[in-house]
Amino acid sequence: MPLPEITQANASPARNPQRAEALTMPHSVFVRRLLAIAVATNLVFACLAGFTLWQSWQQYEERAELTTHNLSSALTGQLADGVDKIDLTVMAVGDEVEEMLAAGGVINAQELNAFIARHHARMPMLDGLRVVNAQGENAYGIGVTPEVRTSVADRGYFQRLRSDP
Repeated sequence: MPLPEITQANASPARNPQRAEALTMPHSVFVRRLLAIAVATNLVFACLAGFTLWQSWQQYEERAELTTHNLSSALTGQLADGVDKIDLTVMAVGDEVEEMLAAGGVINAQELNAFIARHHARMPMLDGLRVVNAQGENAYGIGVTPEVRTSVADRGYFQRLRSDP
């Protein structure tokens, strides 16, 4: 099939309006249209980048929340275990005091202090482990000297235990 020949009549602006517009469009209109297309394209890419950043922020926030939850659960478990161990140690010292009192009515200070020191060595998290007499004085334990007696009689926990043993 032969190709149509382009003649002066086919190329006339009256027969092809797009060509006529392109031929008659001023330079400033072309630049404005080109600039509008560039701005629109940049706007689309900026929106895509903003959306991607927002999604990333959401993911990092969820990860931080999950990590914080896991860490707090682990710390809660460790604290509960520590409290349980301290409770067992205090009960063991209490049982030892009761056994000494039941055996002869007298507490052997040297034996009790050695017993307390052994249990304290197993629990390095404890600041001290002491036995208090009925008057509220620290009588036995870590850091207790017979010459210097400190009292806990004014503390709420001692007063509560003294009134309701």
